[in-house]
Amino acid sequence: MDQIINEQEIDSNIKLKISRVKASRKFYAKVKDDENFKIQNRQRQKDNYNNNEKYKQQKKDYYQANKALVNARSKYSMYKRKGTLDKFPVEQKKYYDVLLGKDREKYQINIDIEVEIYNEENELNIWEGEDNDNSHIVG
Repeated sequence: MDQIINEQEIDSNIKLKISRVKASRKFYAKVKDDENFKIQNRQRQKDNYNNNEKYKQQKKDYYQANKALVNARSKYSMYKRKGTLDKFPVEQKKYYDVLLGKDREKYQINIDIEVEIYNEENELNIWEGEDNDNSHIVG
């Protein structure tokens, strides 16, 4: 008997949750295009950003402490987005070394896998050949 009551309670709780979500979505759908709501929302966001000096300082301190790593990740993302990830270790050796030093497990695996996939698709092999100096590659 207890199990049946619990299942009924669970079903009613789920239905109640679904109805609350639908109601909040319906309310937001009505309000989101209202000009007063947009103005108030933007003002609230500006106030939160301007009054939160602690958050700004934390972000600034993190960036200053990890400037090289942040820039290296940015360069890695740029090469990945352009589809020229195989050129990253060669052209940006400094940033490549930073990534290997700080996030070796994460980025070494990703770079090797992506380069192999890129090489298979384009029938290139940047890791082989006498012209390439692979002494900077660890592993």
